[in-house]
Amino acid sequence: MNICITGASKGIGKALSEQLIARGHTVWGVSRSEDILRGMSQTLPATLWRASVVDVLDASAIARWADDVDHTNFQPDCIVLNASVQQNDILDTYDHHAGDENLRVNLGGALACVGAFQPLFHKRGIGRFVAIASTVALRPSMRSASYAASKAGIVMAFRTLRLRYAPEGIRFSLAILGPIATEMWEGKTHWLVPAPKKAATALASFITSGGETLYYPFLSTAMLRCSRRLSDGLFAAISAKILKS
Repeated sequence: MNICITGASKGIGKALSEQLIARGHTVWGVSRSEDILRGMSQTLPATLWRASVVDVLDASAIARWADDVDHTNFQPDCIVLNASVQQNDILDTYDHHAGDENLRVNLGGALACVGAFQPLFHKRGIGRFVAIASTVALRPSMRSASYAASKAGIVMAFRTLRLRYAPEGIRFSLAILGPIATEMWEGKTHWLVPAPKKAATALASFITSGGETLYYPFLSTAMLRCSRRLSDGLFAAISAKILKS
């Protein structure tokens, strides 16, 4: 498979790029971290790895990347929308600047990639987008109102796009992740909080198997989905004790 990944220089994106390449797939990774991408290009096989500096906040940069992919005849099978930020916007008052960045990167940037790459899939009559979402789409986050809103937004957007474009051969899949021990995670290391490499293993299998929705880790996401009858306040109190113990 030919797979494009945003946010490929850190955390889950980097681990996922390495996992897919180890399985023999070709990956075109993008990030705004040029130095890290250059380092990855020195260690990953040139026949299976390509990299471009792209900031998903810049729609014109995304469009240029899509043109490069098209003109080099890369023919992507899957676009993984992984780039994400989590700025704390819940301070003494709501921090609109931080909140706006969360929404622009996590929701706006992901949908800008859909708009740029969908014409390539239309030409071939097949293609798949995979959005890396979060369980904060189902439960509010105590760190950031806009981060939760951005993840809920991409979940609903993909469900809508799935309905509209499935008859045309274009698929929209969701990977809804619970807590993962990336640099964005501020809690303690916990048995319910796996390392990025473990998450990448599950994601790589999901991407190559063609599933519609992945919940990972199974136990924490299952517990969360079963807890929907609890009030937000009670759930937040219980989860805080579990994850910080």
